[in-house]
Amino acid sequence: STRGGTSNSASAPASARGECVMHMSPLVVGWVIGKGGQRIRDMMEESGAKIWIDQESMAADEARVVYVSGKRSSVDSAVRMVKDLVAKAPFAASTTQTPTPNKLDA
Repeated sequence: STRGGTSNSASAPASARGECVMHMSPLVVGWVIGKGGQRIRDMMEESGAKIWIDQESMAADEARVVYVSGKRSSVDSAVRMVKDLVAKAPFAASTTQTPTPNKLDA
C-alpha cells in the first residue's frame, strides 16, 4: 500500500531521488576506489549516482561509511555495482561476518 494514496510517485519511480548508506570493511575500500579513484569514478559514470566513502570519521580498523545518492534507479545500480565489486575483492574482507577460508577445512 502506498502512503498518502498519491499515484504520481507510482508513475515514475525510477526518476525519484534516492539515497543509500552502506558499511564497508577498510580492507576493501582501496579496491573499490581503484588506482587514482578510477574504479569508483567509472561506477559513478556508469550508474549516474554519486558515491562517497567517508574515511575520516572513524578509527583505522572500523567500517567505512559509503553514501550513494542520485535517482533511485541510479542508486540501485550503483549499490549493485559496489556489492559485486566487494564480492570480487581479492581477499575475504567484504563483510565482518565473512568466515576466513581456513576455517572451512578445519
